Amino acid sequence: MLDVLDTISCPAFLWLYGLFCLGILVLLFYSEISGWPALAKEFPGRGQPEGILVSGQILAMGVAREFAKTTMIVAPDGLYLSSIVFARFRRLEAFIPWPQVRYLSDRRYLGARWHKLDLGGIASPTISEDAYHAIEPYISRSQAAASFERR
Repeated sequence: MLDVLDTISCPAFLWLYGLFCLGILVLLFYSEISGWPALAKEFPGRGQPEGILVSGQILAMGVAREFAKTTMIVAPDGLYLSSIVFARFRRLEAFIPWPQVRYLSDRRYLGARWHKLDLGGIASPTISEDAYHAIEPYISRSQAAASFERR
C-alpha cells in the first residue's frame, strides 16, 4: 500500500483534491442561485409522468445558465423537470402543477425568441420557442383558471 502512495505526488494529489472541492462548491452555488432546491422542496417530483419529452430546451433557471442539463416533460397535470445524471447534485426532480406555472415575458434577438416563466414564485426558467409551443396550451388554461378564481 505504501508503494502506491509513494508513486503519487503529494502536491499533485492536493491540487486534484482542491479542484474536486472547487467543482462541488461551484455546483452548490449554481444550484442555489437557480432555485432548484427550493423548487424541489415545494413541488417534489413523483416519478416520471407520461407526456411530451422536451430535452435541452431550458436555457436558464434564474441567472444560472443550464447548458442542456434539464429535461422537461409536459404532462396533462403539470410540468416535470429533472436534471441529467451528471448535474443532479442538489437538483432533485420537481413536478409543478399547471396553476403554478405563469408566463412572464419574452425576448427576441437576431430572429431567436426566448420565454421566461414563473414556477410557483420560486424559480424563473427561460425556455426556447420549441419548449414554449409544447406548454402553451396548458399555460393558457392555468392562467385563465387563476384569473377566474380571483374574481
